[in-house]
Amino acid sequence: MSTRRHAPSDTPRDIDPFNAPDPIMPGGEPTFDDAEDESSDAADNADSNYHQRKRSWRTFDDVSPSKRSSAARTNTRSDTRTNAKGNGQHAVSDSAHYRTKPYQAPIEHPDAYEAPGTDGTPGMVAAERAGHALKQAKRAAKRAQQHAGDRKRNRGCLVAVLVIFLISGGISLLEGACSAAFDAVDEAFFSSPQGSYRSAGDASDGPSDEYRYDNGLTYDEADQLENDAEQAVRSQAQNDLAALVADADGTLATRLSNEFADSFQSYSGTSLEAAGIDSHEVARWVLDNTTYDVTDSLAYFDSYDSLTISATAYFDATAPDIDDVAYYVSSYIFDTFSDRYRSNMTFTADEQAQLAQALEDAEARALAEAETRSYFMQNYDIDASTSPMTITRYEEGWQDNIRSLLRLW
Repeated sequence: MSTRRHAPSDTPRDIDPFNAPDPIMPGGEPTFDDAEDESSDAADNADSNYHQRKRSWRTFDDVSPSKRSSAARTNTRSDTRTNAKGNGQHAVSDSAHYRTKPYQAPIEHPDAYEAPGTDGTPGMVAAERAGHALKQAKRAAKRAQQHAGDRKRNRGCLVAVLVIFLISGGISLLEGACSAAFDAVDEAFFSSPQGSYRSAGDASDGPSDEYRYDNGLTYDEADQLENDAEQAVRSQAQNDLAALVADADGTLATRLSNEFADSFQSYSGTSLEAAGIDSHEVARWVLDNTTYDVTDSLAYFDSYDSLTISATAYFDATAPDIDDVAYYVSSYIFDTFSDRYRSNMTFTADEQAQLAQALEDAEARALAEAETRSYFMQNYDIDASTSPMTITRYEEGWQDNIRSLLRLW
């Protein structure tokens, strides 16, 4: 296999990059004479190879079949050697040509193509806008710097004017102007033709009796009526509680009596008649041992265009629980008469006497355990236009207080 040899080069390979001479740059296209020399050399080599092959050719018909193949192989090898020889000669010729003249690379001259303009494209528009914004920012910075200098100069002038004003007695002038302004505001908003206005709910001193509310009362008169209403509702609550425990018509005692009978039947399994107990007496005992105390009251006008007053009375109360009395007596029956509990509950006279004593013990225990509750309150409506005042109790709230006090659920 033949090896192609490269033409030797006159330029040394080991070149110091720091001391090397200037490179020879390509100067342009090869000259016409150089192209003719290369073409003539190639033509001469082609003619020489042709004549050599022609001498070796023989007529195809004059050769036997066995020799044809041999001749074909010989010719093929001959062509191969000839071509190799011809290539070698051409290579040597080329090498000689390169040694005589340095290689000059062809230079491509630019054609008439022109790139499209970028004016109006998004990138160019963005770049122009950015440049314009930068110019505006610089101008704004310069203007701000100029304004800052102007403000400093103006501040100095204002300080100088202020100092001169204070030295020339400006403080006294300011005091007089402020005092006059305050007087004008007070006269416009806080004064009335009859005198100084004051809310009736204000408890401070200094009201004017000349001013009257829409209900015709002065501040002092309205305040006095509210105090009188508080005393009146306090007395009214006291009277209502007294009437409650007195129970002149017996209505409350009846309610308590029925409550005790139901509880006793439920706990003991027998009736009050069989046990010899009077439920009405137990109810009366509860009312007689109920105590109360009105602790406070409050009264105020709903509005100052009428004489209607709302009032509330607060009181504490203590009452024994009648349900506890029934439970304690039933517990005695269960412990003493357990052999016939809830089966044959009939009692002899001696046994009824024992139950009477058990009832007294149960009442004493319930009274000792009774707790005083202080969250009661009763509302009233008062008409101050009459003398004396007309007081009306809020009935729904009153019934709620009775049920809570005596546990009449």
